[in-house]
Amino acid sequence: MREVPGRKRNPDPNLFSTSELALAVNLSPRNIILLCERADLPIVSGGGGSGQHRLLDITGFAKAVVIAAFADAGLPLSEGVKVANAILAYRARQLRKDLENYMSEEELVTTAFDKQSEDLFAIVYNGRHLLFKKAAFTITYLPNYMADQSNQPLRRYYVDPQIAGSVSFSDKRKFFGHLLKHARVQVKVNLSQALRRAALHMQRVKMS
Repeated sequence: MREVPGRKRNPDPNLFSTSELALAVNLSPRNIILLCERADLPIVSGGGGSGQHRLLDITGFAKAVVIAAFADAGLPLSEGVKVANAILAYRARQLRKDLENYMSEEELVTTAFDKQSEDLFAIVYNGRHLLFKKAAFTITYLPNYMADQSNQPLRRYYVDPQIAGSVSFSDKRKFFGHLLKHARVQVKVNLSQALRRAALHMQRVKMS
């Protein structure tokens, strides 16, 4: 019986197919394709018709890592997309740079699964408030991260916006200080570690 040739492997080290991303970030190929079709993951070529090979660059790879990390932490895929959008609005350049550096590390296998002192963490409180931390320092506070933060005037931040008389604060730091003590749900992800793991998996995928 004659063999049917499979899809050619993507040889470009700086571009990533949906199947490569699926293996690297531990999401199903179907979910990666769905995210591309919804424009939640930016493709740089392909996807214009049946059988076309979608390719993503380092930006799409980094966003896929964030989405997958929060999905692994228990958030629905759609919520992971919202968190990733908020994170990339503030840290896209740094995440891309970190992922590029990890992709070039030869000894990544020794650090990929260990926590490092300078790792960046993202924490979601009560499904709506986002905080970035590195070591003991808080980098950014984002109350109601799904809203546009770029032109937000000084206003009060409510612990439970739907409940009349809810505790409120005008200072972001005090607001998050209260959340640290009283949040009902906290989802914490080590973004740096997630990037290292994905880079290691992608190194292996590219070598296979």
